[in-house]
Amino acid sequence: MDDARAQSVAGGSIRAPLSIRCRAVGQLSDRKLFRLGGLVVQPTVRLAQNAFAVLDDGLMDEIALGGAHNEITIRIAGRERPDDLSWEDGNWLVGAIKVDVDGMTANLDRVALRADELRVFSDEMAEVYQNLTGTARLISTEAWISLAIKANPNGTVEAGGIVRDKRRPGNELQFALRDLDQTHLAPMIDSLQQTSERYPVVGGR
Repeated sequence: MDDARAQSVAGGSIRAPLSIRCRAVGQLSDRKLFRLGGLVVQPTVRLAQNAFAVLDDGLMDEIALGGAHNEITIRIAGRERPDDLSWEDGNWLVGAIKVDVDGMTANLDRVALRADELRVFSDEMAEVYQNLTGTARLISTEAWISLAIKANPNGTVEAGGIVRDKRRPGNELQFALRDLDQTHLAPMIDSLQQTSERYPVVGGR
């Protein structure tokens, strides 16, 4: 693997490889398998199959950042317990996450996020967009996703994080989105606000 550059986001370090070389180690059907570090993968890494297909039957809110082969998409299908108005159980949402970066794809289905997590993330994103400084974070309670989006005064935006398949421990994808600027934030903020309005935080602590 070539030397990787580190991008600083959310006070940490996000590794963004300049290029990745994988060694072929076998064959599965008509697709070659490659070794990337200690993980054997296909050219497209699927942490869980058919992530969006199982949710496509209903109306879903979609929250996206980036563009073709440089994008993260979060879809929310609904509340896990629609009739529960307690803070502890009534704010769980069911959805899916997809990350598509430079030929590597992670699909996660039946992801559990929370309405209060999305509300905090929405508020932080609005503040980052308005001030062009600071960092907005989405860190899920069950560690499906850790996402950080940082705005710089010159208008550039850094974004990256980790998605994990909680049903298959050890499977995760660390990613960094490239070539982003402040114009990419507005559509995401609109989607976040619409989702938060559709699924407001219920109950109290």
